[in-house]
Amino acid sequence: IIEQTEKVKKGLMQQLLTKGIGHTKFKKTEIGEIPEEWEVKTLGELINQKPEYGANTPALPETEGFPRYVRITDITDNGELSNNDIKSIDPQNAEKYLLEEGDILFARSGATVGKTYLYNKMDGLCAFAGYLIRFRLNQNKLLPKFLFYFTHSPKYKNWVKSMLRAGAQPNINAQEYCSLLIPVPPINEQQEIVRNLDILAQKIKNEKKNIQVL
Repeated sequence: IIEQTEKVKKGLMQQLLTKGIGHTKFKKTEIGEIPEEWEVKTLGELINQKPEYGANTPALPETEGFPRYVRITDITDNGELSNNDIKSIDPQNAEKYLLEEGDILFARSGATVGKTYLYNKMDGLCAFAGYLIRFRLNQNKLLPKFLFYFTHSPKYKNWVKSMLRAGAQPNINAQEYCSLLIPVPPINEQQEIVRNLDILAQKIKNEKKNIQVL
């Protein structure tokens, strides 16, 4: 069931993020064909403040009352936090790096470059580590969840591949992420697209829970 739902979600994501909902007129753009009413913007045009790099403080063993320390290795392929090796950060060092609802983190280095995590308050108090970059969006222009889904699309994955520098350590910096081109539907259509994809994401989550129960 999970495999089947993943396939449906992938197909639907491809459809909704390029064709939208109920459009009949399309235009050619530098990122391919999109509905006439949509715009193409760079990520840099859609943020409220400059991107920020995470803390360079050593991780501590998991400590009650301390914020969780989100590192590049904690982010799974589907953009959730893994609970395999939870670490904490000293609250004194965490202040500048605490995550807020709507913050989205991009991995900037190593084998996981390009991965993203959208902060969810269900994950508790979290601060982010150095190999991650935080983006805060202007939510009147772009919904964080829409961007998160876009970063799981083939278009985004191809962009990441094209940006990776040849060399020992693959790397995409904040400035390069700011140049990422994004298809931007009107906000009400973004909400509708997110709603449709959320339904399938929730179904996959529920089925994974069922597996654990079994």
